[in-house]
Amino acid sequence: MPLASLLNIAEWFEAGMLICFGISWPISVLRSYRTKFVRGKSPAFMYMILLGYLSGTTYKLMQAAASNGWPQWTISLYILNALLVGVDIYFYYLYRHNMEPATALVHAHIRHLTKEKQESS
Repeated sequence: MPLASLLNIAEWFEAGMLICFGISWPISVLRSYRTKFVRGKSPAFMYMILLGYLSGTTYKLMQAAASNGWPQWTISLYILNALLVGVDIYFYYLYRHNMEPATALVHAHIRHLTKEKQESS
């Protein structure tokens, strides 16, 4: 099999890897946005993942520059994944002080009961 064909097949495997890794990010971002709660997320982990995607993007750009051509189409997957991780990091810092939704309801109920008790005294 010619080298060009093998490289084309390798590019599809790379795309498969990026798609599999990338499926989790829209789900994570949507969960953070809907619940406004991010406990259990690690910013250090997200920064490492972001660094990996940025490194992959840089590699694709350098590879294209070395061959005087356009970057491979898989660069778009690196960029998309990096953007999604960036949004997830943003939501982490935006919501990091929020209480768990159930906990917030319990605290609101306790405040309500305390207020009722003070008014009846």
